[in-house]
Amino acid sequence: MSTKRTKRTKSTGKPDGTADMLIKLSGNAAPTSLRVDKITSSAPAYPFQRKGATV
Repeated sequence: MSTKRTKRTKSTGKPDGTADMLIKLSGNAAPTSLRVDKITSSAPAYPFQRKGATV
């Protein structure tokens, strides 16, 4: 089987702020504050062809 891309695409990623949340690290512990950096990413779809015995 072979896969052939018919068009080159460009994936992108950019910072998109932060998110603050409270998580419990164990069942009876107090919640802990966690800050996560958010990233918005894009991976455009592209057409492709598959050839071989599994198609």
